[in-house]
Amino acid sequence: LEHYMKEKILKSDEEMRKLVDLFKRIDGMTPLTLKLAAYLLKNEKPIEFDADASSLDNECYLTKTIVFIMEQLNNEWDLELKLLTVISMMDGLMISIDVLTWQMQRLDDLISDTDVDTSLQRLRNYGLINMVMDNDDFFEMNERVQELVVDNLKVQYKATMQEKIVHVYTSISLDKVEFVYNHFVRLLNDIYIESDDLLIDIIALVNKLGKYHYERHVNLERSLMFYKKEFELRRQYVKGENNNILYYTIGHIYLQIGQNESAIKYLRKALRKANESPPSDKAILLKKLGHAYDALNYVQIAQQCYQRAFKLYKGIYDANKLRILNDLTVLVSKRNHVSKETLDDLLKKYNEVNDEKENYVSEECNELFAQVKRSLGKMFYSLSMYDESVRYLREALKIYQDIAYNSEQVANLFETIGLVYFSMEKHDMAVESHEKCLKIRRDMFARQRGGDNEMASKVALAHENIGFVHEEQGKYDKAIDHYEKALSLYKTTKRVMDEHLIDIARLNDKLGNIYNSKREIAKSIECHQLSIDIYTRLYKDHSDLASAYNNIGNIYYVKNDYRRAHDFYEKSYEMRRRLDPVNSHKCIDTARTLNNLGLVCFHMHDFDKALRYYEESRKIYKNMPGEEQNDVDLKRLRNNIGNLFRQMGNGSRAEQIEDDANLESSLHNNNNNNTLTSTS
Repeated sequence: LEHYMKEKILKSDEEMRKLVDLFKRIDGMTPLTLKLAAYLLKNEKPIEFDADASSLDNECYLTKTIVFIMEQLNNEWDLELKLLTVISMMDGLMISIDVLTWQMQRLDDLISDTDVDTSLQRLRNYGLINMVMDNDDFFEMNERVQELVVDNLKVQYKATMQEKIVHVYTSISLDKVEFVYNHFVRLLNDIYIESDDLLIDIIALVNKLGKYHYERHVNLERSLMFYKKEFELRRQYVKGENNNILYYTIGHIYLQIGQNESAIKYLRKALRKANESPPSDKAILLKKLGHAYDALNYVQIAQQCYQRAFKLYKGIYDANKLRILNDLTVLVSKRNHVSKETLDDLLKKYNEVNDEKENYVSEECNELFAQVKRSLGKMFYSLSMYDESVRYLREALKIYQDIAYNSEQVANLFETIGLVYFSMEKHDMAVESHEKCLKIRRDMFARQRGGDNEMASKVALAHENIGFVHEEQGKYDKAIDHYEKALSLYKTTKRVMDEHLIDIARLNDKLGNIYNSKREIAKSIECHQLSIDIYTRLYKDHSDLASAYNNIGNIYYVKNDYRRAHDFYEKSYEMRRRLDPVNSHKCIDTARTLNNLGLVCFHMHDFDKALRYYEESRKIYKNMPGEEQNDVDLKRLRNNIGNLFRQMGNGSRAEQIEDDANLESSLHNNNNNNTLTSTS
């Protein structure tokens, strides 16, 4: 053998057969013969090879070598058994698993092509069983019984092999877990547990693999599979065990991969079994449940979960208490309407945590305080409590600036503060805040040059906000400049996605309104038509498209083209009715379009129809909640109705309506003293 290894290069089949024949006559199999087989396999000068090597390359190389030897032995079972004996003494991880798996598959071949008696005899001869049914009565049984016995022997033999494989797996270092994943999944699908030792090994192993994928976020779906297998094994074989930790872990993984219904199912089971758990553990479960319900838009239930969780932390100083308060305030701040009572309750909770502030000193806690203050500021804003809103938002801003001055959080806060100042009609301060937001986002976008679509959109939005304030101030040229810059950003991103097309359509609609205000009618129509073209390409019906129809109708109204104005207003109105048949009669934009329809009918001398539209518009305003009513729009509508009655010869009725409206001359900004309304 040494002579062949050192001197010969075998290329012919004849020499190969000679060597295999020599190989068969050797008493026993040694690592030396593996070296020789490896040499034959590669058909080149042999390389020095350590049979105990653990490197992956060597393991794969040996696996190929073994396959080669098996093919050469041509189902000679004695030699195969010798080879497997040698392999089992080697430390190559992949070899052990591959060969043991191969050995189980070989068993099927061993007994499937022979009669039952021969199969049983082979099983005995090769040491696969020591003594099973070893008496003469066995051979007197009918054939079906014999088959059942052999099947039983196969299962026992497979179980023995599985136990060996599992034992190999339990010694695997976690960094090699990916290499054995497919082997182990096949094993799990065909597992047969006959001993407590095997059960313990299997449970330990699936827990180990689940933990590896979970903690390193390697593959959460695989982690979930292993943890669920552990749960199944424990439920089936370990009676009376509390699986609370597994319920929580499985629920948390479902939450992370976005399967929120399944997350709720497992987390609720964990909560039911957590009676004797510490309050903080129950609070964490409630917090996770709140996340799942929030993701499913069950806002009320999510809020209750967070409130119960926060209550459990009474007298406990833990960062999770602050995290729960943050979750709760973020959830509530996303609502369109926040009651004063809800805000007062949150302020009470905030003050409780703020009084314990010396217990929360980490950077994460500082950021959580900033997030809570930001959410509270947004809620004050929604209640039109602007001074309190600015105070909390500026406190949050200071914390974020201390952490990282030029961060997206700082930019977002400048943006929100700008919106509050705009609502306070402090337009210069609003522009100043939006410009600070713009500078930070522009710097971040420059550092990410290469086309971050999301950051480009945020820079564009900052330009939009500045443009909107200038538009409100009547500084139309400045507004146009910022709107055009925003448009350019949306158009030059890597991919003009549907959401950017919507932004482009919306900006064109705004530009159309500005050009209308400047009496540049041709440009106004062009912009509105671009907006409509984009919307109709994307949607059959959409609220923004309804607004665009209304606004281009305004242009034709100014041009005294009442027929075309009427057509566009009618399209807007009918679209809003299709979009929301139940609530369209409660929508302020519907009321505005009806007012505009009344105006064009007035100018077309169709007074009955004009009055009908005005009355429908007035009913909508009358039925709207007080906080949603627009006093300016309502006064405009009353002014238009008064003009209609005067034109119809009912001057006393007109005066009565105008007295109710308490009109101001600034509202009559059209030559005919009738007033249009735009929709947004």
